[in-house]
Amino acid sequence: MSVQKLIWQLSFIFLSANIVLLTNGQQMSQYSLIMHNRLNVNPAFCGVDKLPAFETSYRNQWLGVKGSPTAYMINGQVPVPRFDNSIGFAATRQHFGLVNQTSVTVCYAHHFKVHHGKISMGIKGGWYNQMVNWNQSITIQPNDPSLGVGIISSSSPDFGAGGLFIASNYYVGLSIPSFYRHTLEGNNVKQNMETNPLNWQYYFNTGFTKSLNQRFSLNCDVVITTARGIPLYTGMLTSIKWYDHFSAGMGLHNLNMVIIHAGFFVLPLVKLNYSYDLNLSKLSNVTSNTHEISLVYFPANKLLKIESPIY
Repeated sequence: MSVQKLIWQLSFIFLSANIVLLTNGQQMSQYSLIMHNRLNVNPAFCGVDKLPAFETSYRNQWLGVKGSPTAYMINGQVPVPRFDNSIGFAATRQHFGLVNQTSVTVCYAHHFKVHHGKISMGIKGGWYNQMVNWNQSITIQPNDPSLGVGIISSSSPDFGAGGLFIASNYYVGLSIPSFYRHTLEGNNVKQNMETNPLNWQYYFNTGFTKSLNQRFSLNCDVVITTARGIPLYTGMLTSIKWYDHFSAGMGLHNLNMVIIHAGFFVLPLVKLNYSYDLNLSKLSNVTSNTHEISLVYFPANKLLKIESPIY
């Protein structure tokens, strides 16, 4: 192992220990395939396309760096057209540095028509756990009193809400994925409902679709998230779609990571999506960049063309 790579790995573990000390709540993983992660951050997306769908995905970031972020996700949604609503679920597990985060939530969304489109309002609730393994920490000062000892684990409720407006060729959404404040400071555990809107993490989603001809269409998805004490994050993904059979395109993470992605149906009702993130920062000298893969199962016939800006 090169000295430079070792320095990066030690720095990452040290940084993750500081993140545990400074974080004020649950932070959501940033996925490259953002068009497949909407349900996790905004429950209003549940069932808006009127199709049941179930998905599993895996993301491995900054390969080659010890303790680098990994994330697993599974979610599903089932529309109930008779009552203009939908139900769904999402389960995630994230690992970075010393930290493991697990969440399981269920969501509900109600849809109603308005002039030139429809509005969806969603809520979600469930369980969240954060575990920190201080045994893996590397410190300059032994027995640092600001750090914990051993393995610390804490669980709490998790609540979130969001809204969404959908027109024929675009959508706009705003959500707060979690209202609950869950903090670990060394061996001290703090958890409570956050009532100050300035401390909430906000997600803004928007996107559009444009038909190029009878076979091809252009799609673009954008996500922006911000919270007090956390740098503004922006992500964009564009794709060219051939009917609903195949899609490919490029995107950006915060102007320091380029996303290359593609998706196609491996079976009549199962779609495979893959993305490769090319790191433009100094981490590119010691990592093998980032990979993300997802499988989506559509119990209904997804090969029929769906006129919706969110797919």
